[in-house]
Amino acid sequence: MDRLESIKRHGLASVPFDVPATWRAKVIADLERFVSATQFPKHVSTIEASNIVVARVLEVLSPFREQQVREREKKEAEERGRSRVATLKSHGGTYAIRETADWDWSAQLEARREVAKELEVKIKVDWSERDVEKLVDEVLDDWEDDENENENDDGNDEDERDDWDEEE
Repeated sequence: MDRLESIKRHGLASVPFDVPATWRAKVIADLERFVSATQFPKHVSTIEASNIVVARVLEVLSPFREQQVREREKKEAEERGRSRVATLKSHGGTYAIRETADWDWSAQLEARREVAKELEVKIKVDWSERDVEKLVDEVLDDWEDDENENENDDGNDEDERDDWDEEE
């Protein structure tokens, strides 16, 4: 085997196994152009040639590695975001439990379910715990208002009956 072919083989052997075939092909094409008698004259030692060709392979693969890093960072950021949202939902649920602790049992359950639904839909990654508490307070205030309206509606019905009874 001739010296230049040996240098090319050493370069190809330095390509990590996780590199896809398309990037291997880029390395092969680059080594065919790069490894020449002009680039590696006979007075350049085999060790020096090996070091140069491995550095060249790393250079050719650098865009691939940068892409891998970007994808990994994106996945990690998405995972941190999912984790943050889960933490905020948990905080909102706990806050709702504290806020409804002295309510009637069935009212607690209904209000907490409604809070959970709102938390599921509205929480965003960039929210603070205070933002979540404000949302829970809004839902609970609306829920209490609805409950009070229902109670008042019942009271009005009784008042109307009293008026009717008096007319008889």
